[in-house]
Amino acid sequence: MMHLVGVQGAGAGARLAIAVWIAGIMIIAVRRRMLPGWVFVLAPVPIVLILSLVGPLLSLPLGDESAVGEVAWIVLMLVFFVGVPLWCGVIAGCLFAGARRAHRRFA
Repeated sequence: MMHLVGVQGAGAGARLAIAVWIAGIMIIAVRRRMLPGWVFVLAPVPIVLILSLVGPLLSLPLGDESAVGEVAWIVLMLVFFVGVPLWCGVIAGCLFAGARRAHRRFA
């Protein structure tokens, strides 16, 4: 039982950590004008990760499995396997493009 609690707790902690890291990077980089403002289109990625932590707590009083829970699980898996890698790729591409422009400007 303790092993299951530890693994589930670590998974929730990891989701919270990556969500805070993604949101922090986006906010800091856009405010410093290192990234264009349109990257906030990717803001649902950390929002879904954070909501996945509180979602089970909100469904405890209901005590039943519903179609909403199944849809939420599918959305969470899409965010894990598509959203986070897409976010990493877009941010890396934007930063590399900005670095290339800065290098050309100073060279």
